Amino acid sequence: MIKDSFFHPLNTNEGSDEALNDPFCYTPDEMSLQAAAVVRQYIRERLHWAEEHEGKMFGVLMVRNAQGKIGFLAAYGGQIEESDEHFFVPPVFDYLQEGGYFKTHEAAISAINWEIAKLQNDLAFLQVKQDVEEIKEAASTDLGSYHQMMTEAKKRREELRHTSLSVEERQRLIGESQFQKAEYRRKKKAWKEKIDTAQKLVDDKQGKITLLLLRRQHDSEQLQHWLFTQFVFLNGRGEQKNLLEIFSQYRSVIPPSGSGECAEPKLLQYAFLHHYEPLKIAMFWWGRSPKGEIRHHLQFYPACQGKCKPILSWMLEGIAVSWHQNPQMTEQLEIIDESDDWIVVNKPAGMLSVPGRGNRSSVLSILRERYPEATGPMIVHRLDEDTSGLMIVAKNEAAYHELQQRFLSRQVRKTYLAVLEHEPAIHEGQISLPLMPDLDDRPRQTVDHQYGKPAVTTFRVLRVNEQTGETLVELHPLTGRTHQLRVHCASEEGLNDPIVGDRLYGHRGMDMSRGNRLMLHAATLWISDSLHWHVEPQTIWFQ
Repeated sequence: MIKDSFFHPLNTNEGSDEALNDPFCYTPDEMSLQAAAVVRQYIRERLHWAEEHEGKMFGVLMVRNAQGKIGFLAAYGGQIEESDEHFFVPPVFDYLQEGGYFKTHEAAISAINWEIAKLQNDLAFLQVKQDVEEIKEAASTDLGSYHQMMTEAKKRREELRHTSLSVEERQRLIGESQFQKAEYRRKKKAWKEKIDTAQKLVDDKQGKITLLLLRRQHDSEQLQHWLFTQFVFLNGRGEQKNLLEIFSQYRSVIPPSGSGECAEPKLLQYAFLHHYEPLKIAMFWWGRSPKGEIRHHLQFYPACQGKCKPILSWMLEGIAVSWHQNPQMTEQLEIIDESDDWIVVNKPAGMLSVPGRGNRSSVLSILRERYPEATGPMIVHRLDEDTSGLMIVAKNEAAYHELQQRFLSRQVRKTYLAVLEHEPAIHEGQISLPLMPDLDDRPRQTVDHQYGKPAVTTFRVLRVNEQTGETLVELHPLTGRTHQLRVHCASEEGLNDPIVGDRLYGHRGMDMSRGNRLMLHAATLWISDSLHWHVEPQTIWFQ
């Protein structure tokens, strides 16, 4: 039997009769932690990789071979220059081979890019573009001055018409008006001819650029389509589908760029090809966080939603997977206050605000059942599934629109209580970081100063636990972006201190074994001086 250099035996007698863990929600088991430690040491010993490997996801897959031996496979997301050919499993499809189809056509597209850049930066082209702008500016100045003179002449003629004028003088004024109008039209026509002549030179050169841009777009789309068909994935039943076939079942019919290059599909593909039994899978981040994103060095993370979910959903068909199930809510939805128009509830952590996939209960579904006479959308604002606290719900259409308008005009004030992992450097202040969705990994949000929507939060430290360093803070969101408080706390540009129990942005988020929840609670809801409520967290967070 030929030795597989990608199969790394583990010094363990532990087996695993359980199903493969859910790659989207898991706690790394002891074998995965041991394997990850080996990978980390391997990276550290290769100092020439240091810069390349900063900011990359690595993965390990525990497998059992045909002889019953347990070991692991290792992979990284994306590409690495000069990667070791005998440690990390190969890509699902290696499209970077020199002289191959992709490289050849990529070089042709690069040549088009070079030609476009050459034309765009051609001195003659830049000169004619400048000439057009200078002629337009001169035309604007000349015509503007002449029009101003005409306005003043007209005003003078109007004044003269109110005096005693002879017939000859009145005819002279009419002739002057007609001449000036005709002269203005002549000037306007002459300038237009000059501009059109200069613009034609620009259009001729721009036309060549436009044709090249269209050619580049066509060739790029063709190459991308070809690439998607070359990424062919096995599933647990031995069936095959390429990326286009997999993503055709999802709303995003065109796969995102980089699909199939994450660590998880690489690991599973290699395991299926070599008839290894997948046991456990785990992914960790190595290096600095990407700009705008929140990733912590050596922290374990779930598989991404945009690229990996469609692929892994296909690949894991035919094998047993212990999919994570959100626990059934044992806490009842508590009614805090109500009137003929609204209901104020205390939503427990883990309950959805509105129905999602499956048949799980939500605030809306529960209240629809309790108040069958209620009309309108009811849900005016939402809390994240993992967040507990106060929500106001409208019983009728009129109340819904009135409350919605109050939220939109920021007449509603909310106070949240959160426990941070550590004591932040600043105890009071304001955070302003624009946010936008991570398009490849929703609902994760990123900080983006160019395209993000404004998001503002004020904060104040209330108490610090001297033994653990965990800190109770009061948060006031002045805007209502998705995950705003979580990102503002965790981001290096914010408090740089994640909320305890945050699975997406925290340091300890993937440790599901702790059994704790996201320590974020909507404690106060203020509508007006006569309508305000406060509810403390239902569990003791802070000793």
